[in-house]
Amino acid sequence: MPEPETARAIAVSEILTALCAQRLRDISPETLVAIGGRGARSLIRQNTNNDYWGRAWAARALCYHWHDSALEPLLTALRDPHWRVRMNAARALSLHAGFAAVDALCAALEDAHWRVRQAAAIGLWRIADPEALPALQDAFWDGHEAVQAALERTITALERHDHRLGVRSLSRR
Repeated sequence: MPEPETARAIAVSEILTALCAQRLRDISPETLVAIGGRGARSLIRQNTNNDYWGRAWAARALCYHWHDSALEPLLTALRDPHWRVRMNAARALSLHAGFAAVDALCAALEDAHWRVRQAAAIGLWRIADPEALPALQDAFWDGHEAVQAALERTITALERHDHRLGVRSLSRR
């Protein structure tokens, strides 16, 4: 049995390969355990009929183990049928893709599930691109309290030109 770090590296390699080939349904349970730890075993047992777990955990793993080849597959994952996949894709994109993810995250503000909309709003706060302000303002009257709070925080930061905004906007590609 490989050491945990080696197992994680192998798992991330499998995930990236599956992402690039758009074969996320093929991710093995062993890979999910390598990235999710012991808790993944019980989730796998409990959710044998839910094929979205592999896709959701693959997107989640990319929050911690990024590779640039994941950008396009994660943008595609924002249209996955399951909200957990879309939420984790939004998180990974906001953490690593920066300005390349702004348009997709703005579109995700209109997602049917509140957790995806919240992840998109928080992600846009992280990226701090003033170009996202119109989409954030359009989404402002979201009916869910958690989404509303994330939108308010992001809009306020962008309108005030939060001190992080100047630093991040210099890195715009």
